[in-house]
Amino acid sequence: MKVLFVAPEHGRIRKKDGKVRWVFYHAFSFLSAYLKKYVDGIEIDYIDVNRHGMEELQRKYLSKKHDIIAITGLTSHYASTKELIQFLKKIKTNNTKIFVGGAIISSYPEFMIEHLGADYYVTGEGEEAFLECIQLISENKSLENVKNVGFLQDGKVVINEPRALISDLDQLPWQDYETFDFKEFVKQQNYSAQIFGSRGCPYNCGFCYRIFGRTYRTRSIEAVLEEIEFLVKQYKVYNIIFIDELFFFKKSIIEEFCRQLLRKKLRITWHCALRADLADLELLKLMHKTGCMEIGYGIESGSAEILKRMNKRATVEQNCNAMRMTIEAGIFPGANVIIGYPGETKETIKETEKLLDDAQCHAGMHFIQALPGTALYQEVKKLGYIKDEEEYFLSLQKEIHGLPIDFTGLGKQFIESEQKRIMKKSRKYYLQCYSMYKRERFKYYLKNRNINYLRQLPLKVLRAIGNKCNLTAR
Repeated sequence: MKVLFVAPEHGRIRKKDGKVRWVFYHAFSFLSAYLKKYVDGIEIDYIDVNRHGMEELQRKYLSKKHDIIAITGLTSHYASTKELIQFLKKIKTNNTKIFVGGAIISSYPEFMIEHLGADYYVTGEGEEAFLECIQLISENKSLENVKNVGFLQDGKVVINEPRALISDLDQLPWQDYETFDFKEFVKQQNYSAQIFGSRGCPYNCGFCYRIFGRTYRTRSIEAVLEEIEFLVKQYKVYNIIFIDELFFFKKSIIEEFCRQLLRKKLRITWHCALRADLADLELLKLMHKTGCMEIGYGIESGSAEILKRMNKRATVEQNCNAMRMTIEAGIFPGANVIIGYPGETKETIKETEKLLDDAQCHAGMHFIQALPGTALYQEVKKLGYIKDEEEYFLSLQKEIHGLPIDFTGLGKQFIESEQKRIMKKSRKYYLQCYSMYKRERFKYYLKNRNINYLRQLPLKVLRAIGNKCNLTAR
């Protein structure tokens, strides 16, 4: 059985100099590891169209004529995903089946199955469903009853019933770090690696679609630390980024993670996302002691009214206090703000600006996107903002750096100009926090004698450190 994973064009990952930033596709990596664990002799290939282009994709496919081509993406990748499928259908043999999974399918399966043109679609958590599909295809059996799978049958959309979520995440194999150029990716990312400690999020923010739903499941702390230790030893990683939707839901679990991390003496730095209502100074200081250097907060707005409309279940005061305490603990606050939510006014924008001033914190200020599978999408669709759904999905990729639709009546140009103004104004807070971040990281690595970090420093820097510490640089 031969499987080809294909990442479509994203639109986000080209630098200003024209070069393409490396992206490690975790969905593919998890699926690949799972298939290799259960399918003997499986061959897995991979191509990122962003980096290699369609010609290389054609060459790679024709060299093996894979049995399955698997694509994943977000709703904002609708245009490139549809184009990719059309291209593949022109070059593939009849025996090759095209699968699509990820949030683009799970958030709106009825529409995507009708419009994208693939053979099969996997909704929700993909490991078990995709494995069953591959096993059935290898036996020339039908996929019509596979849970979490959809397809077109006689022009009608068929979506099979969902399957239960994987309850014990520790039973999943680690990501496939060999197939997807992970070694080179780590170098490009200055020896940082991204891992998961959990799946799902128990909250229900109006703008957020969660492919793993509201059922929050965690790996054991021991399993997480074992994988970190492997990355440190095997790939010389010295910085870990947790990319969970929510890093450990309970304060007690975070404290236990920190205590075990200290006992392991891995001497890494790490980043995570946290709810503002979980933050307190004592906890943040403990996290900083173990190497936590950045915490992302979804503060979203400085307006109590907008937070209520978003169903954020957090207050402006909690958000402000969390950012202040994070800075006081020596940790960089990676705050995120959304501008242009329905109900946004000139006053609510000023309230957000005031929040950043009060907390003396910079935030990434993003334009609202109404994504299928969210309460926001249903609201704006009902209000008539989205008249042609396919036209809207096609526009998301073109408007990746701007506001797709003005839901406020303030005007697209006004909202975009306010975003630029506030971002420019708050840059001084970013510089202050980033200077602290660089200083704290440097102090931590030196204090803990992190060899993986020190070996990346230029020789002149090592000599300067050695002279200051009365050491001989070798």
